[in-house]
Amino acid sequence: MYRTIDDFISDWNTEVASTLKVFKKLTDGTLTFKQDDNVRSIGRLAWHITQTVSEMPFSAGLLETDDLDKKEIPEKAEEICSIYQKKGCPKRAFSGQPQKGYWHVSGATAHCSAKSATAS
Repeated sequence: MYRTIDDFISDWNTEVASTLKVFKKLTDGTLTFKQDDNVRSIGRLAWHITQTVSEMPFSAGLLETDDLDKKEIPEKAEEICSIYQKKGCPKRAFSGQPQKGYWHVSGATAHCSAKSATAS
């Protein structure tokens, strides 16, 4: 259970950094790999995770638009990683009405540490 928004943001930043470590290991060639015909490819799974970062806040009313909705899976692993890094790091939040590209959390700030989002 989170007691503050900052507690959530701290965990979120840790998870973004962990996901980026995995995404940075992907190559263009690995994106089409499927363990089985009945599962998503690695690229489809990585893109699903990336799209969910904007889909869920949009569905909850925290974003005005979901700009990744219905976008095709990028062919380059680096592009998926870059988009995830950009979308996974919440912008500064503002009180008032939801704004395009910003998480809306009344009375709080949301931010992402660029250092925590680098892969080793």
